[in-house]
Amino acid sequence: MEVAARTAPSQQTALVEFLRKLQQQKVTDPATGQQLKYDEDYNKTVWTEVPNFGITVADDWNFDATDPSPTSEEATRYENKTAFFAQLTASPANSVPDPENAPGPFDFSLYALWAFREAFEFSKEPRAPTITSLRAACYWVIYAADRLWANVQMGRDFRHKSSGSNPADEGDAYRKKGWVGFNWERWGVWVQGLENAREGGDEETARLVRSALKEVERIMDQGWRVRDEEKFA
Repeated sequence: MEVAARTAPSQQTALVEFLRKLQQQKVTDPATGQQLKYDEDYNKTVWTEVPNFGITVADDWNFDATDPSPTSEEATRYENKTAFFAQLTASPANSVPDPENAPGPFDFSLYALWAFREAFEFSKEPRAPTITSLRAACYWVIYAADRLWANVQMGRDFRHKSSGSNPADEGDAYRKKGWVGFNWERWGVWVQGLENAREGGDEETARLVRSALKEVERIMDQGWRVRDEEKFA
């Protein structure tokens, strides 16, 4: 986590690749001949299910992106970590048959949803989100657009099956929507938020917004073409 926080997004490729290769390693328990488990209670295999990684991320995720005046170091560390987890989320390791019930080992899609909620769901009126929350949302789209779009198309639900709690509920401006994850209406709110942010802000942030919108255009155009092909097949 610390290395990711100190590494700029454009320089994170090697770090992402290291974790992907680590996840592909299987360690055999010499006593049983079976793949080694982290411990019997946690029941996660080494390294296929990258035990404790998700818990470590959750414990470390304590930055408030809606803070209007973070220090430069705080904002940079948060943006670097955001870009890193977006790149991990885009990993082929997350291409699993049932992502809703059995997500891939590096699937941090819920963190993406939180980033969009912080940036775009606290006012229905066009307004400027904090620079940090806007940039975080951009990084998610730039690096993980295809994964996010897949979540939208499947209407991915993040409610906990046992408790029924909903970590993906809507922001204050959209209360009573009953959102439980990704959906078309919510995606539209986020895209409109990016459109509203197209003008204004510093040049680097404006560049990120433009890059994010290009990714939105790409995946949505691709999605409509697939639908047309299915319609006329």
